[in-house]
Order: sequence, then C-alpha cells, then structure tokens
Amino acid sequence: MGDHPRRTQTTVLALVVAVAGTGLIGYLISRPGPVPHVPHTPQQLVAPPTPTAQPSADGFSVADDAATGQIVAYGGSAGTGGDTWLWTGPGWTLAAPATQPPALYGASAVYDPVSRAVMLAGGGSFEAAGNDGTWSWDGETWHELDADITRPPVAGGTLRWDPALQQMVLVTPASAGDNSSSQTWLWAGNRWMPRGGPAPFPANALQLAFDPSSDELVAMSCCLFSSDLTVAGDAQMWRWDGAAWHFIADTRLPPIIGAVFGLGWDASSHSLLLCGQELSPQTPLTPVLTYRLVSREWVALRAAGAPVVSGASFIETDDGLRLIGADSTVEGNSTPYHIWAWTGAGWKQLG
Repeated sequence: MGDHPRRTQTTVLALVVAVAGTGLIGYLISRPGPVPHVPHTPQQLVAPPTPTAQPSADGFSVADDAATGQIVAYGGSAGTGGDTWLWTGPGWTLAAPATQPPALYGASAVYDPVSRAVMLAGGGSFEAAGNDGTWSWDGETWHELDADITRPPVAGGTLRWDPALQQMVLVTPASAGDNSSSQTWLWAGNRWMPRGGPAPFPANALQLAFDPSSDELVAMSCCLFSSDLTVAGDAQMWRWDGAAWHFIADTRLPPIIGAVFGLGWDASSHSLLLCGQELSPQTPLTPVLTYRLVSREWVALRAAGAPVVSGASFIETDDGLRLIGADSTVEGNSTPYHIWAWTGAGWKQLG
C-alpha cells in the first residue's frame, strides 16, 4: 500500500451500528460471513470532480486499502468536507464515486480483510451527536452497509480490526455526563452488535492498536480513569479478549502532548509508537511528536524531519507507518493532504 500499488491483505478497522433484541449472544460468538457484494459499474464522467469549497483540514478519516494499494481519506473540515482523496504513490487524486457518505467529521476508517474493503463508520457534522451510518469503499465508490438498520446512538468512536480474534471492533464514546454509556460493538456483516457491558473508559480520548508481541488488541485511554481502579499514571492500557476489556497497566503520557494522532505497531523496533502534537494557543502549528512505549512510560524519540501540521492521522499500512497531515491553507483543486513515512529514525515526506 501507500508508496506503490500492491494487493495484499492488511490489518485495519471499521465502524458501527447497533441492534437491540434477544438471543444475540450466540450470534455474536459466531460471526456470520460477509454480505455478498454486488459489483458496481462506475459512471462515465465527462469532467474531473471539483472539491468542496473548504478542503478537509481537520476531523478527516484515513485508512490503508490493501486490496487496491491506496490510502483513502474522506471528510473533515468541521463537517463540511465530502471529498474522497486517494494516495497511490505518485500523488493524491480526487476520486469521483457514484455514491458517497454525507459530509463527515470525526468518523473512523479501517480496512476489513473479510470484505476486502475499507469500512467507514460514525461521524457527522461538527455539531451533530448522531451516527451517520456505516459505509464501505470498494476502490471505486462507497456503499452504505447498514441502511434502515438500527445504529449506535452516538457519532464518533474508534474502530480497529482484531486479526487474532477475526473481529471488527468499534468503541463508541460515552454520552455527555454518563461515562458508563461507552460501549464496545462487533460488526456482524450488516450491523453493529453490542458486546459485553459498558466499556471501562470514556472513548473520546481512546486509541486502539493491535500488539503482535502479545497477539492482542490493546487500547490506550488518555488521561481518564476508571472508577474501580487506583490510578497513578496519566493514561491506561487495556487488552480485549473478545468479550471484555481487561486493565493492563498505568502509563505515563508525555506532559506536553495535547492531541494524539494515533497509535501503531513499529515492526522495526517491535514496539508501539504514539504520534501527537503539542497544543498551544500562541503557536497553533507545532512539529509532530513521536513516542515509543518502553515498559510503562512513553519515551520521546528524536525523530528527524518532524513535520508541522494543522491536523493529522497516524496509521499502519502494508509498507509501514504513515502520517497523513492536513493542510488547512489550500483552496480549489489543490490536495488538502501531505504524507510522511516513518523510517525507524524519523519522518520522510512522500507527497
């Protein structure tokens, strides 16, 4: 993926919709196969697509598409962005899908190796609290996967594919004033099904990643504490067993970090990396910060070539870790994104 076209399966994540009823436990344990895909014949276009007036500067969703060798970016711009951009290696291309989701802010995207498509879930306009459904990208257009089916009650959330348990996991954020309403969901082919009780952390500041060293999906809950634990650290690490989250350890989060872009596995160092940014009213654009988890502490790395961005996503691809940063200054037909590759010692801009 990423820098050059390739067709391999990758580990990724996708997004949520819920149904209430009885007799769901057995259904969840035995996940049905993927919904049959109806091939789509793309429309013939007479002119290239035109981006929306405000390009995606923040709140966009990004995923590695292993089936097509592309990185797919969608939405953002405080809810006004409704563009699909593709990275194939030489540069960014504005796609022209026959159908697409509504303009989304803060949705989650991840590749599903079962359906061989990128899943996109949640999100909404900047002020919206509702969920705008679950979609899939097949390389040419978007398909709504859960039309007319009950959805999770809130927008947002964090999506991840668990290769060990073969589950697409989504954690939706707690509703205002009720941390116990944070919920974990599993994708059942055409809908999201709640799994277990309330998630033990508010999901607003949640990062998910798969840890090959333990063969488990792990979560980092930033700066928020469980009511039944005595917490000394700034963040918590949890592991998912397919039915519930289990506390691993407190971790020390770097005190200057104000925004977390993502959590990913670095194969070169066999460790989890975290990317973020210092938030400063005096300096709105600051260099990206990179940290490695060593024991129970996030250790700052002296990463060469740290980019300066106004918003970013940190993702895993078949070609390694990538940082996709938004450029809030572009207008018209210019791409709103830049991309950097993690080299093991620093960042290298690709486009």
